Amino acid sequence: MQETLLVLPNPYTFIDADGEAQGACPADPTHARGAHMHIGAKLTAEWLPDYEDRIKPLRNGAIVDSRPRPQKTKYVFSTEPQRIPQTPQYLDAIRNGELIAVDEATHRKAFNASVKFRDAHDVLAEKRGEGLAEAIAQSLQPRFSEDEHDFSCAARKVTKAPPDKAADPKLSKEGAR
Repeated sequence: MQETLLVLPNPYTFIDADGEAQGACPADPTHARGAHMHIGAKLTAEWLPDYEDRIKPLRNGAIVDSRPRPQKTKYVFSTEPQRIPQTPQYLDAIRNGELIAVDEATHRKAFNASVKFRDAHDVLAEKRGEGLAEAIAQSLQPRFSEDEHDFSCAARKVTKAPPDKAADPKLSKEGAR
């Protein structure tokens, strides 16, 4: 039985050229089974509206545009804590701030006793401030507000960690047989 970690994503590790918080921690490839995944983040795309303006009819009336339709791709972040397997990659991600430990048990696994556990909401508020400062230092107009990516309610709800399906025989597939 593999131990697990309870974490939240930290979108403020990277601010894109549009000033949006887009830092996503990639999933450990050994557990993602080759899929391109991120912890607590989903990649989405939206079509940009200027596509119709670029299409020009040809003389015979056919409409042709060989260029790809412009789109904006970005991450949408989950506000719910994510239970992930304990691997060296994820422990490093917690240590360098890509992921935020939600409970004390996860914090103890990633840090030594000299690093004090802090509430995930407080850590994310600090990271949000760092992201704003970084965006301003790069002359970007930050597009995330104080309310966007508000993990406070999710982080504060976690007083007791969600059940670990692998550890609880009532919740695991093996226990259901």
